[in-house]
Amino acid sequence: MSVTLKFQLTICSVILASSLLWSQPVLVPQELHPVVGISIDSVENARYNLFGDIKGFYRATIYYDQKQHYYLHIALNFKDRGNLKIIRLRNSQFVSIKNKLQERVQLFNEGLKTFPDAIFNIPFPPITERKKFSRMELDDGSEFVVQILKARGDSLLVQTRTGLKMYISDKHIKSIRELKGMTAGSKFSRTDPNHSRLFFGPTARRLKKGDGYFADYYIFFPTIAIGITNSFSLAGGVSLIPGASSQLLYLAPKLTFELSPKIGIATGFLYLAVPGNTNNITLGYAVTTYGSDTQGITVGFGLPLMSDVDFTPILLVGLEKQIGNRIKFISENWIFPGDETTILFSGGVRFFGKSLAADFALITTQDFFGASGLPFVPWVSFSFFFGG
Repeated sequence: MSVTLKFQLTICSVILASSLLWSQPVLVPQELHPVVGISIDSVENARYNLFGDIKGFYRATIYYDQKQHYYLHIALNFKDRGNLKIIRLRNSQFVSIKNKLQERVQLFNEGLKTFPDAIFNIPFPPITERKKFSRMELDDGSEFVVQILKARGDSLLVQTRTGLKMYISDKHIKSIRELKGMTAGSKFSRTDPNHSRLFFGPTARRLKKGDGYFADYYIFFPTIAIGITNSFSLAGGVSLIPGASSQLLYLAPKLTFELSPKIGIATGFLYLAVPGNTNNITLGYAVTTYGSDTQGITVGFGLPLMSDVDFTPILLVGLEKQIGNRIKFISENWIFPGDETTILFSGGVRFFGKSLAADFALITTQDFFGASGLPFVPWVSFSFFFGG
């Protein structure tokens, strides 16, 4: 490392440390009980079963901010990795935790040593072997993209993408959010937030509970999707075609199962209806996806579920390959078997950021090549994502 770079990193550390030293913390720690004090360690958590059996539990602190909100901070350590989860509590939840802890301290002193149920059970995902980057916002409004290395005392040891390590006091951390992406050493590459579908067809990747997106195909076909549970999601919308006497309604529930980190299966159906028209369309499907968020292959089939329609399955083959930090190549191909098999080919790119994604592709069939004019149809769509 050059002398100039070392000097710049040192100056950054001094500036950050100074700002945290002199700024007044927005978060004020709250004492749940004099026996446990402000910071609850792993022994106290296990003794009174406050937050359940959380692997790597290091400490927990509840803070109160100037807007009269309570926040529970739980810090974890696992080998050379750390994590911090921040949960906003309702006033009633804080009072309940405090009252129940007081009861348990009294019962413990009277001889009861086991409490089977947690006072406030937290479903906490385990720390993985892979270090991840998180976006950390401090109470002075500054933001950093860091890896959490370890919780120590009432601070976190973090490392920036440039390799700078620093301690940040927990009381100055306003929010922390894990970034979606791949980490290799100190290099972070963002991954596609729109991983649950190809251009149009589904993949076997899930939308987690509370996550979702708003998508718009060709401007006139808006769709909203949301994860109801970690396995079940629901998408739907209505067309906005100008001048049309009626619009198209569509609904698409999806059930997803992760067999391993690289293999998933999903099933669902697509329901299309025009109000007042009895010729509605229902298409059931099943797909499987092999690979990661950066590359994968999806294969599956769809089957019409109407009594007056040929039940010949429609086949799907999709390919994905991330070719840059914010670009992914996608090919989505449909095979319609029959007396004259039709194959619909498509290929294009997806540009994506933290929450936005835009798709541009070219669609063609074998029949287009013998026709006059352009041998393809453009595909354009965009999506906005919300949630975790």
